[in-house]
Amino acid sequence: MDHLDLIAARMEQARWERGISVAELARRIGVDRKRLWRVLNGERAMRADEFVRLCAVLGVGLDRFEDRRRGASGTRERLRICGNIPSVCKKGREGVSRNKYPEETVARILDAAMRLFLEKGYEKTTIQDIVGELDGLTKGAIYHHFKSKEEILDAALDRADAAAFRRYDEIVADASMTGAEKLQAMFDASAASSQMDLAPRMAIDADPVRNSRLLGVMYRSVFEDVVPRYIEPIVRQGMADGTIATDQPREMAQVVVLLANLWVAPMFQPLTADELEARMRFYLGLLRAMGADLSAENVAGRVEGFRRAREEASSAAE
Repeated sequence: MDHLDLIAARMEQARWERGISVAELARRIGVDRKRLWRVLNGERAMRADEFVRLCAVLGVGLDRFEDRRRGASGTRERLRICGNIPSVCKKGREGVSRNKYPEETVARILDAAMRLFLEKGYEKTTIQDIVGELDGLTKGAIYHHFKSKEEILDAALDRADAAAFRRYDEIVADASMTGAEKLQAMFDASAASSQMDLAPRMAIDADPVRNSRLLGVMYRSVFEDVVPRYIEPIVRQGMADGTIATDQPREMAQVVVLLANLWVAPMFQPLTADELEARMRFYLGLLRAMGADLSAENVAGRVEGFRRAREEASSAAE
C-alpha cells in the first residue's frame, strides 16, 4: 500500500469511528458524494483542499498519518506519511479553498434549491432562481460546487436521504445477515427512502429526452456508486454463503439496480397501476431466474404510491 492509499484508508477509518456516512461527510466538506466515495476507496487522488477539509471535519491531526517502522538498524524510525506526498501536503496553502466553510455554502445552496424545487417544481426552477435566494452568493459560487442543476437535485435528494444511506451502510456491514437477506433489506430500505415522497412533488418531467442530463446522472450513479458500494458486495457475499446463485456478481448487481431505478420505478415513463404491477412481477421473476429470490411485500405499496403521486403531479401541471 503506497502513501496515498494509507492516507485514504486512515481517513476512511476515522469516518467509520465517528459513525458519519459518506453522503453526510461529503455534504460537510462540500464535495460530490460519489467523488468522495472514490477518494476514500483509493480510486481517485485526494486533493489538498479535500485533505484539509476532511481533517477539520473528522477532527484528525497529522499524527493520524504517521507511521512507525523499524529501520535497518532495528531502531524504530518515525515516518511522516504526509511528508512524502507532494500531491496532498506539499501543495501548501494555495491548494486550500478560500472558503473556510464550504459545507455551509453547500448547505445554503441545497436548502434554497430544495425549497424552490418543491414550491415551483424542478423544471421551472433555474440556477438564477437559486442564486436569487442566496444573498451574497453568485452563480459562479454555485458552479464551484455543482456542475449543473441536475447535480444539485441529486445532492439535495441524497442529503434528504441521509438516514437511508446510513441504513444502507448498516445493512452492508451487518455480519448477522446472509447475502440474500441483505439484498432483500436493501430492496425494502430503498422503497422506504424519502426520495419516494419528495421526487413526485418536484414535478420532474418524465420525458427521458428532455431530461436526458438527469437520466445520465442517475445512470452514472448506478455504475459509480450504488453497485460497487452496496449491491455488488452483497451479491458476492450471497455467492459465498450460498444464498445467491450466480457466477457474474457485477453484472447481476448492475441489472438489479438499473431495472429497479430506471424501468420498474415510473420516473421516466408514466405507467398505469396495471402496467406497474406487471413490471414488478416480471422484475421479481427475472431476479429469481438470475438466482435471487426477493419479495415485494414491503415495496409494492410504496412504488404504487410513487406512481400515483407522479400521475397526480403531472395532471396538475397540465
